[in-house]
Amino acid sequence: MEPAKPLAHGAPRLRLISGTESPESPSTSDLSPSVFRPSERTAPFAFSRSESLIDIACRFESLGRPIPQVVSLLTQRQIVEDDIEGRVPHLASVLDVVASRAAIARELSPADASYLRGLKSATSSLRRESSGQDGRTIPLPARLIAQIDESLVLRALRVDRLSQAIEWESAALVSGRSMFEWAALGALQNDFQH
Repeated sequence: MEPAKPLAHGAPRLRLISGTESPESPSTSDLSPSVFRPSERTAPFAFSRSESLIDIACRFESLGRPIPQVVSLLTQRQIVEDDIEGRVPHLASVLDVVASRAAIARELSPADASYLRGLKSATSSLRRESSGQDGRTIPLPARLIAQIDESLVLRALRVDRLSQAIEWESAALVSGRSMFEWAALGALQNDFQH
């Protein structure tokens, strides 16, 4: 096995592997990527009209990502912007720089490594989370449900921000934080540097 090469800023690059793999445990490549973080509990989020969900599906379907994942990532990104943007000028560009410097800070579990691979590659092979029976609900992380309403979700759903939201979520995952925790820490670190 070749040694990990250091990143530009000197931190060693860690490989995406689990601690020890036994014949009884699946390798990270055997796990199919999930739509949400492996430990994430979901709850149904209902739109007032089924047309809202149909419109969302039409706008994002060509990207090859499950709609619940798209809605979750973009909604989390919007919450970060709403809560922190007023306090940190140019927050998005600050966090883009922080995300570009992100290195794996901890050993990822096989499930986290699989989720990260799924984030990094747009693929329709991600495990699908079905919408509700009435065509108005989708599963979202339960921790988000109390923080959001339909108007916030609809405002968040901008195709031009999806790659940014994916990068932020990836950086948060490898640091062992939620996207909001990661963004708040990134904003604080930027504030102290200026």
